[in-house]
Amino acid sequence: MKAKESNKIAIRYAKALLESLTGNDLSDILKAIKAIALAWEEHIELRNVLLNPALGIKERSQVIDDLSKSVTNITQFSSFLNVLLENGRISALPQVADEFEKLVLTMQKTVSATVTSAVTLSDSEKQSIMNELSKYGQAGATVNWQVDPQLIGGLVIKVGDKVLDNTIRGAMDRMRQVLVAI
Repeated sequence: MKAKESNKIAIRYAKALLESLTGNDLSDILKAIKAIALAWEEHIELRNVLLNPALGIKERSQVIDDLSKSVTNITQFSSFLNVLLENGRISALPQVADEFEKLVLTMQKTVSATVTSAVTLSDSEKQSIMNELSKYGQAGATVNWQVDPQLIGGLVIKVGDKVLDNTIRGAMDRMRQVLVAI
């Protein structure tokens, strides 16, 4: 399946999930779908079981039910995962989770960002960055903090499709590109 088609499918399922929920369930379901998507990506055994056509749909559905009950007690979530399974779209779960998160954050007017630094940031540094990012979203910012020592120093801040690279490594790479072009 082509990436563009796969993304359209993920968006369609994410919208359907969002429309089936009440506002009170959104944060619980967001946590649940991210946890299940992470399990999908990290555990080949789970993928093998859920994609195995030799197992009946009832057996695979029971795995889905058990898995969903381990992360939330909201029955719509289990039903949603079973729809993905029955429609042969369970492998799109990580993309659906990403699209669902985007929809929820847009609905909540929250900015989602990834901040990568060369060293672990202090709480005051994180708070300062959070305050700046919150200016772009009415309800605040959610930040995924990462450490990459190869950056040497500085930060890479990614918000949506925009990337601010203010690292020593980035500056060195840009200088290298200029020198090679000469």
